[in-house]
Amino acid sequence: MFANLLKYGLVTIFGYIFLFLSTLFFVEILRCSKIFSYFISITIIYISTYFIYTKFVFDTQSNKKRILKFCIYLIIFWFINNIFFNLLIEYLNIHYLLAIICNIVFLGLIRFLVLRTWIFK
Repeated sequence: MFANLLKYGLVTIFGYIFLFLSTLFFVEILRCSKIFSYFISITIIYISTYFIYTKFVFDTQSNKKRILKFCIYLIIFWFINNIFFNLLIEYLNIHYLLAIICNIVFLGLIRFLVLRTWIFK
C-alpha cells in the first residue's frame, strides 16, 4: 500500500502542478473567470488520471466495471472539488490559487482511499 501511496502522491503532485499552472494561465493570460478556469483544468486532470492510475499507480487492468466505478468517482469528486472551490473563493474570499491548495490538502487522501479500496482493490 505504501508504494501505491507514493506513486499516487507523485501523480497527484504533477496533476496539481498542471492544475495550478493551467488555472493560472486561463485566469491571468486568457482572462477567463476563475470558476471556468478551474472547471476546465480539473476536468482535464480527472479524465487523464484513470489511465495513469490503472497502469502506473495500481498496476491493474482496465475493465468495464472499473471504468464505471471510476466514472462514478469522477462525477462525485468533480462536484465536490468544484463546490468546495466555489465556496472558498466566492464566500470566504480566499485567493483562487490558495483555494486550489486547500482542495489538494482536504480531498487528496480521501480520493486515494476511495481509489484504493473501491476502484482498484
